[in-house]
Amino acid sequence: MNEPATTNDKALLTSETANNTTAKDSDIIPNDYVETKINPKTFDISSQLNESYATVSKQPFLAQFGEGPRFLHDCLQKMSKIAAKMTYRTDKLTDPQIQNLSRHGLTVSNWILAASCAATNADVFTKYITENQDAVAFKIFINRLAHTPPQVLFPGQIKNSRMKAYNASNAWYGAIQALGSWYQKIKKQKQLTLQNAWSKKPKITPASTSTDKPSTKLVNFQDESSTKASATAMATATSMNIDRPTPSTNPPPAQTPAPAPPLAPQTKAKTTAEQRYTKTRVTMKFKIPSTEDSEGKGANEVTLNLIKSMFIAMKDREDSVAILPWTISDMNKLPAITSIQRFPAKISEMKAYTDRIRPKSNSTCWFKMHLASNGDKEHFTSSDKSDNSDWFDDNESAAYFCTVQNSDDPVSLGDFLFSGAFSDPVRIADVIHKMCQTTYNKTLHFGCRVRKVKEIDSTLSKPRVWTMADNQMVHIEVDRKEAKTLQKILHKHFNKTDDPKMRPGGYNFRVLPDKKLILSSPKGERSRTKMLKKHQAVVQSLVLIKGEDIKELDEEYSFQGESFTLRRVLLELTFPLIAVDADDDKQRPSLFHSVDWASAGADAGKDIIYCTAYMDQADTAGQILQILPAYVEFYLNRQAVTKWFNHQAIDICNEVTFGADDEGNWNGEWETSEDALQEELFEEDMGYDLQIDGLDIIDDRCNILTTDDASFNTFGTSFGANRPGEPLLEGHTINPPGMQPEGAAAPAGNPDSETTVEEEGTPGGIAA
Repeated sequence: MNEPATTNDKALLTSETANNTTAKDSDIIPNDYVETKINPKTFDISSQLNESYATVSKQPFLAQFGEGPRFLHDCLQKMSKIAAKMTYRTDKLTDPQIQNLSRHGLTVSNWILAASCAATNADVFTKYITENQDAVAFKIFINRLAHTPPQVLFPGQIKNSRMKAYNASNAWYGAIQALGSWYQKIKKQKQLTLQNAWSKKPKITPASTSTDKPSTKLVNFQDESSTKASATAMATATSMNIDRPTPSTNPPPAQTPAPAPPLAPQTKAKTTAEQRYTKTRVTMKFKIPSTEDSEGKGANEVTLNLIKSMFIAMKDREDSVAILPWTISDMNKLPAITSIQRFPAKISEMKAYTDRIRPKSNSTCWFKMHLASNGDKEHFTSSDKSDNSDWFDDNESAAYFCTVQNSDDPVSLGDFLFSGAFSDPVRIADVIHKMCQTTYNKTLHFGCRVRKVKEIDSTLSKPRVWTMADNQMVHIEVDRKEAKTLQKILHKHFNKTDDPKMRPGGYNFRVLPDKKLILSSPKGERSRTKMLKKHQAVVQSLVLIKGEDIKELDEEYSFQGESFTLRRVLLELTFPLIAVDADDDKQRPSLFHSVDWASAGADAGKDIIYCTAYMDQADTAGQILQILPAYVEFYLNRQAVTKWFNHQAIDICNEVTFGADDEGNWNGEWETSEDALQEELFEEDMGYDLQIDGLDIIDDRCNILTTDDASFNTFGTSFGANRPGEPLLEGHTINPPGMQPEGAAAPAGNPDSETTVEEEGTPGGIAA
């Protein structure tokens, strides 16, 4: 541990450090942690201040967050700029330096340098801190930090005498290293005074003495000069956002009532919460250690401390963060938690601000919270884009958006069969929302996400890619009061519609209802099991194909009086790729099973679409995606290409030529400029006469189970297809390529894919 800078040698070293080093942006990057051990060697910086300022400098902070000068956060903003001048060796910070300071704060070494110079090297300190008022304010600030115990400023953040390093903790540590742990010295003095008081014999005074004769020793008489100095100190302290010392004019102790903690009116808290720009419901995942690992603390106390620590970390980055009551009815009854002073002391008091929180030691605790702030809601989660992801990583926790944002009592409605992580749950929810509003004039509260289905055990030890895991589906959650209404709507539009093109959004899915929402018989349970097996077989028969350089997938383009989107163009392609007459349109399957934006993983947000096609159609599907801009120009025109694709994709249009039959219709073939190069390579004379006659292409396609195969009525009159068909027989085995017969060892999967399947409860999307 570094000793306080109290000697001339250390002061000289500080001076040399300040004069011979150049601060860089990399200097303002926080370290991993700081220690909270006591520094017994103290340095009295208050002797450099007048009596009034010295009194102010010995007042400890009440907490890190709160309103007024008794709290660290407000003072820290201005003092950080003063300390940064020492780091950058300048008397005026530039805009980039201020922005970097706001984003990263200062390191431990930066704060130690500034605090040490303020205490022992006035020449260096005043060289860059030219305003005398700022110099006095900074000395008062670091002395107050040295008088404040770390447990007061950082509750729940200290573990094994360490806490995470960020600007606030670095400032406290720098003050302790420069001035010593004054809070510990004062604590010992109070204990010694208390022991001396108990060692003396108490003097019994009649009760009438204290009431009949008020004490006059508490009256504080001052001369004119001291009164003026005190007034000046109060005015200066007020201008610097520092608490002013108040003269002792209180009544005797016997007549002084116990002070009540200052709390703002509840109406003010509710008004503040209502003014928050963003309100978000978040699912929390906390790892609760065992009682032994938590130093004997119970699960309730550990969980409450974790929530408090998370709240403090979020407040440090965005001061407007607040915790709202969970239920809509409590929003008008309970105040929002806007500061650490309002934080509940018991887990029972916290339950009104959470949903179904019940922590247990040595287990994972899942619960939900309602948060609000004026910043980006992404920072409430543990995603890579969140500023608070480091806190979740350090505490082995996670946070995800709730599937249904505008409901405090959501229930499971069911899953979309033949969907998966290759589907975009946000777009699916948005399509259904619009359908409910336009067709039924209803605004329902629901959402979709991708989840692992417990009823399905993956038949593959490792999926080809995480996106194509066969035990994942798009899951639907809805507000409890609206479950039956949405159930009937989805059944009608997904399960009772024969043509995939007529289903909402072009999604060739079926709805498998939640068990709790249907009345089922043993026959219905068997049908449910068969449908789950069918889902697995269908997904295993699919191949993921990526399309790149896509700018718009659902932007409409009018051509000859008809509206087109790129999604529609892709979904209307049939297999094989030949001109389709009206008579055989229904007999030809679609080339693609699904087309959607990449919504999760590394491809999300990168102009990449996920297309799925059956294995026997995958080669054709991949080839058409490679020349997709040229096909759009051939099918529509160049203007549609520029509307839907990035500029680099337009070059493909000049390299592709499409074939036609005798009637001028497309024959499903095309040629590229590279085909001629391949032909020249084949016809090159290698000195050997090669004769290739009767070379035929063998059609080795397997029987692939599609979503339209083996349809049957399921789930009574509420759910199921309305068209007759042969049921999937009991024990029927489907072995498409890549799926081993029953009893055989599972294939190893794609060795290049290291992504694992998402855990139950990890949302893949939220309501639109």
